[in-house]
Amino acid sequence: MDHIDKAKQSLKESYEALKKHIGTVKADQWILPIMVLDVNNNGVVILGIKKGLAYKWVISNYSNSLREHMIKFMPTCSDVKFVAIGENQTSQQYQQEHANSSNANASLDKKTATYENQESSYAQVKDVQIKDVKDQGVQDQDVQDHDIQAKDLEIKAKEDAHPSTNHPRKSLGRKNILSFHSKKSQGLNDDSSNEHKLFDQADFTLNERYQFESFVVGEPNRLACSLANKTAQCHEPDPTLNPLFFFGGVGLGKTHLMTAIAHKYKRNFPHKNILYISTETFMYKFIESQKKRSNYDFKKELREIDMLLMDDIQFLVGKTHTEKEFLQVFKALDDQGKQIILSADSSPSDIKGMDHRIISRINQGMVANIQSTDYNLRLEIIKDKSKRLTKIKIPLEVMEFLADKITNNVRELEGALKRIIQSAELLGQPINIATTTETLSDILRSNSQSLNVKEIKKKVAVHFGIKESDLTSKSRVKNIAMARHVAVYLSKELTEKSQSAIGREFHRDHTTVINSIKKIKKEIANNTQITEDLRILETLLK
Repeated sequence: MDHIDKAKQSLKESYEALKKHIGTVKADQWILPIMVLDVNNNGVVILGIKKGLAYKWVISNYSNSLREHMIKFMPTCSDVKFVAIGENQTSQQYQQEHANSSNANASLDKKTATYENQESSYAQVKDVQIKDVKDQGVQDQDVQDHDIQAKDLEIKAKEDAHPSTNHPRKSLGRKNILSFHSKKSQGLNDDSSNEHKLFDQADFTLNERYQFESFVVGEPNRLACSLANKTAQCHEPDPTLNPLFFFGGVGLGKTHLMTAIAHKYKRNFPHKNILYISTETFMYKFIESQKKRSNYDFKKELREIDMLLMDDIQFLVGKTHTEKEFLQVFKALDDQGKQIILSADSSPSDIKGMDHRIISRINQGMVANIQSTDYNLRLEIIKDKSKRLTKIKIPLEVMEFLADKITNNVRELEGALKRIIQSAELLGQPINIATTTETLSDILRSNSQSLNVKEIKKKVAVHFGIKESDLTSKSRVKNIAMARHVAVYLSKELTEKSQSAIGREFHRDHTTVINSIKKIKKEIANNTQITEDLRILETLLK
């Protein structure tokens, strides 16, 4: 088998591989028509693509993936170059045109449309658009109008403005943006692949504390952590996990998991390009590219990455131009089979005002809910954090007290732990329930005031399908009695009320309260349904 036959076989295998990521329809439309024109003496495979829409679309969306697969399936291939050819041009005609050339490389540079040439020519063209091909479902992803007037830019900047975007370095922190670029070029322009003006900022690094090793796993976050770990180990994205979307309340570990993915993926695949960015920074960079008339660079850089991680996408809502740009980036990466990982504070369907096309693409992948922490998880988190933060031994009863009383989120729990450690180290006071209560009086008051027994009774009644008055009645109907036990148990777990005070709320004495708590603790050990009921109610109440 000669070099051209090997290249043809490699192209065929590349087509089959890409088909798994972009689908049969797109693969047949854009990849299948590509032909092998030649293989030069340096092992460079020359691929021919029909002029016009097909050439622009393939170069913009699939060139990086094609190059990677061609090199993977053909070890003797050193590089891949793309040539725009006529409708009826054949590989034989191409080879004859170049047969008399004394310098194959010079001929290649002259005839091959490299990405570098495309960049310089595209940058000078205004209003370049790829017309919508309705029958094929093709969306416009080409270069936007570079001749945006200053007045329009000002309007866009105001529309997309965020309170802290005027001082990006103060707002980015350590986690918001990180770009890793491989030593070997992943794009067509080998000479300038590392010259990233918008996103290659060395002074932004990932938070080193946010690793998988420091993420405490419990039932509320077990699924999300497993999915994150699996994704970080995939050289090629798993279609069932792409895109991967995490959602949950504040301080439950979304950023920790996403940062851990970036760390592990970087270690596993150092040649891959990844970008971890906050939605706030994405907005800022988009506005900056518009002002600098570098919108093409913005698009080009984002389309060259292998993994995009983006935090808090709910902030895109209401930012029409930025949301539209994000959709185009999302579509381009998704069509290339690149890994996309996103997070928000609520599920995709609950992000009110989000473009339905973004929601639709997110729901095609894997959505993982990071649920509110339960008592056991909070206790394990405190034990883990205390080992990392101090050499002082914190009594178990204090850790249990914190896990029981501070229920809002992990961030507040860690802050409380730091406060009692600092008080012990600076003031020389012992760590016990009394000193902890005094040190954390404001946090404990905030947590206890966030809930009351009346609200608990209301939620429990709705959940069990009974009247709220049934909870204080003398009825011993099984469903009502169990609901009453649950309400009493949650009142003890989620409020500062004493057992006697809780008893008065349910027209019972304190011994009945004790029996109800014991009953539920026993049920938790043996009844999975009650455990699930408690988890749902705790989530609704927090």
